[in-house]
Amino acid sequence: MNEKSKPHRRPGRPRDSAADRAILDAGLELFLAAGIEGANIEQIARRSGVSRATIYRRWSNSADIIAEALVRARKPPPGRPETVRDMSASELGRFLLNEIVRGLARPESGMLAERLLGAMLTHPTLLATYRDIFVEPWRRACLDAIRRAGIASQKSDADIVVDILIGAAVHHIVMRDEPIDIVRERAWARAVLDRLGFVVAEE
Repeated sequence: MNEKSKPHRRPGRPRDSAADRAILDAGLELFLAAGIEGANIEQIARRSGVSRATIYRRWSNSADIIAEALVRARKPPPGRPETVRDMSASELGRFLLNEIVRGLARPESGMLAERLLGAMLTHPTLLATYRDIFVEPWRRACLDAIRRAGIASQKSDADIVVDILIGAAVHHIVMRDEPIDIVRERAWARAVLDRLGFVVAEE
């Protein structure tokens, strides 16, 4: 994560990890329950039991809190984005399959997707922060790996492949009306990757 993409935090006393967790947990809970409008600093302070002054020593605004809470809840893949760039075609297919299924299997994924989509026009800062600190580093690594694996030879082609993959996953999460079934979700993810030209070895 570069300096530009880090959430804006104010200088102050040494960080208290317990307070940080309480603030981030409260921000995510409120965001899921009531959207960005219901997850303001005052409500986060009440839910977390942490004073507003303490919160402001750590974050500049509620959008930064929610963006970091989303990254924390998303549980980034193990390792660093750079490791994806060196994957073979089969390794990349397996990595993407497992990550897609991991996202599809989370009970809160549907609500998270709906809340983020709802904030697109009204709170672009939230999406920009979340994109910069989480989405873009992994997206760039996947683009490089896709081109190296020969799935797409031009930058625009790789962009389109990734956009289709993300769009399909988000649509599937938001529109599904059945209980989560890991076997079914894995079969769906494998079918999408196969149609986009990824190599996904049989288990």
